[in-house]
Amino acid sequence: MNAVETVTNAARRASLRVGLAVLAVVLIGAGSAAAEPVWRITSLSNTTVQPGGTLQYFVSLVNDGDTESDGSPITVTIALPRGLTGVGVVSQSGAFDCPGVSGATTITCTTSETISVLDDRRILLDASLDAGVTGILTAGLEVGGGGASASAST
Repeated sequence: MNAVETVTNAARRASLRVGLAVLAVVLIGAGSAAAEPVWRITSLSNTTVQPGGTLQYFVSLVNDGDTESDGSPITVTIALPRGLTGVGVVSQSGAFDCPGVSGATTITCTTSETISVLDDRRILLDASLDAGVTGILTAGLEVGGGGASASAST
């Protein structure tokens, strides 16, 4: 293979990669005709905790859609894994209302704030680990509302 063939083959491969990337964007965007918020929710725990101790979950909600939320209620539900119970919630950003956290295994927080495109809101949740519980524990998260046609969950 000479240098011209090598450059031509490399250009074809690059063209194919670009073509596939464009196709993927078209297919992903094809499901929604109207502009709306699209939620992404993630959580992290900042620590390893001994049984009987308290850990913190950092929950992040991001509007990945193409328009801001519409001001209708946005609901974030945090389902704690077995052996964890809620202690308290501090809204790191935004005006979340999270009633009944103490002793709960499912925490529901709501806000009617307008969340702009690529803007985020954060919740810090303290949870207590029961004695005798071991292993890797993962919380379940769900978010919906604010004008989004679909919920997001982990």
